[in-house]
Amino acid sequence: MNVRAKAVARVLFVCCYFASGSAFADSPPQYPLRNSINLPDDCAFEAHDPGYETLSDICAETLLAMDALLKKSWLRETCWDNVVPDLSAAAVGESMGDRLGFLPLGQRRFLIEVLCIEGAYNVGFLMFAYDEATKIPVILDEKASQPLPPLVIFPMLHAPEAPNGFSYMVNARDFDDRHAVSYHLDKTIGDGSGGEYAEYLINRNTFIPTLRRSIFKSYADHEDGYNFSRGEMPRGRDWHSHDVRSVPSGCLMTLEDDHLPVTEPAVSCSGRRATVRQR
Repeated sequence: MNVRAKAVARVLFVCCYFASGSAFADSPPQYPLRNSINLPDDCAFEAHDPGYETLSDICAETLLAMDALLKKSWLRETCWDNVVPDLSAAAVGESMGDRLGFLPLGQRRFLIEVLCIEGAYNVGFLMFAYDEATKIPVILDEKASQPLPPLVIFPMLHAPEAPNGFSYMVNARDFDDRHAVSYHLDKTIGDGSGGEYAEYLINRNTFIPTLRRSIFKSYADHEDGYNFSRGEMPRGRDWHSHDVRSVPSGCLMTLEDDHLPVTEPAVSCSGRRATVRQR
């Protein structure tokens, strides 16, 4: 039985338990305030008494929706099969290691970090805006599903894959949950003697990323190499720091099943919502 079938079977098991005569919960539950989501247990379908979905059930349904996105949109061609996590397997409790993570923003809000590409010295993550505070308790049944969380779009000054100055993928190296800062490093070559270093401040309420620092070296010459370490930045004669005060903030790309791009789109930000154009 494949992992998706297992997920459906688990839900159907609970539904059959309903039919045996057990009573539904009298009133919707008050969901706890989760400040962290620890994988795999906190985002996997649970076997529990009949009634309302748990937050783990809701989270697992979200992973199933995201798994379908990765398989039927432009991301099917963009993300590498050998590195992208199997989110349908994660939904039934299989560990994905560092290929999948939940970065806490506080007040039941998280960035879902999904590995998309992985090269010799760069990685590319997709970041999704996941807000548990908006989740409404519903009775668990075989039709339960969750909408796709929005994809976070990052302002990016020098990435070749971001001709409009924005990217739906980020070379995330670290996340400081105390200050809600995501660190990015895109190396030109392995010794880090060229590339782009960036820091993004994530708004805890809107998920919108703001570029707070960008340091760039346009070529690699094996001088003044840099390997990421939080608290340290690239230094050297040819590393240049940009004035980012006028750089627009990022935005969110709404994902709807019936309107998903099938080829890689060019994205840009106008306010908090992404503008999507087919290349």
